[in-house]
Amino acid sequence: MLAALAANWPEAQLHADAAQACALTKRIFPETPTPGRLHLVLRGTNFQIKVWEALIRIEPGRLVSYSQLARGLGMPRASRTVGSAIAANTSNTVRRKPSESVHVSTASRRLCSSVTTS
Repeated sequence: MLAALAANWPEAQLHADAAQACALTKRIFPETPTPGRLHLVLRGTNFQIKVWEALIRIEPGRLVSYSQLARGLGMPRASRTVGSAIAANTSNTVRRKPSESVHVSTASRRLCSSVTTS
């Protein structure tokens, strides 16, 4: 993952900071989600970004198929393309198999369990 990050941002100076990463993860994925703003830099095609925006609008815990997303985007025959767009999303913090159910705050706790913050 670090190599991919460096490839996408060749001029960046990368510094590991587990405590800061943990704090940011807890802010993005709190135990109790609250409305707010989070600014992201997304790199993708217009279609990919539309798919990623649609993913953000899905309510927590709701299951949505690729074909449902495609229909919601007004492109009912594009379910495979939606799947490809989801696979191309490098902003995923939590990745899972379609058959698994992972609560993001649980993943946040696991990520931060070995980090001590003050």
